[in-house]
Amino acid sequence: MTEKGYPPQQDYPPEQRYPPPQQQLAPPQQGFQLQQYPPPQQGYPPQQGYPPQPGTSPQQVPVTQVVIRDPQNRADDHLIFAILVTIFCCWPIGIVAIIKSLDVRSLNDRGDYTAAQQASQEAKKWSIITLTCGIAIEVISVIIVILYFTVFAVTATTVTYQTFDRIDNTLDGIDNTDVFGDDLFPSSVFG
Repeated sequence: MTEKGYPPQQDYPPEQRYPPPQQQLAPPQQGFQLQQYPPPQQGYPPQQGYPPQPGTSPQQVPVTQVVIRDPQNRADDHLIFAILVTIFCCWPIGIVAIIKSLDVRSLNDRGDYTAAQQASQEAKKWSIITLTCGIAIEVISVIIVILYFTVFAVTATTVTYQTFDRIDNTLDGIDNTDVFGDDLFPSSVFG
């Protein structure tokens, strides 16, 4: 049987090969015991308990309370409505509406649906108040702008006519003809 592979180098000793897998190791010597690793640990001795405090029972079992949330009974928190009217209408009152709507959310999470319904009505009320104030502020602002420009236009027109009257009165004593004899300030304009 010929082995395939590289021929042994002349300067190196021949390769040592592992024993073939069919060969078994010698059985352990007599008197040798196998030990378990890691060795089992010895436990601590049981601790003595402390005496209970006076006035308490020695063992109190904590009570587990299960809360079942019914999504159909949850009150609407109107949070989106409150946020939108806060941004677009009147932010000082809108902040109150947002706080009320967050109260609704926390009451719903606690399972107190009757209080959540009442808080929901409060949140909606404050959101509507914010919307109403925002609309009123916008209407009043538009009226003020219209009045401002109306009064400004009337005042400007009045000042313009008064200025033209002064110019006309000043020019009455002056010769209104130019070099060519044309009337510089015709009476049709300043009459």
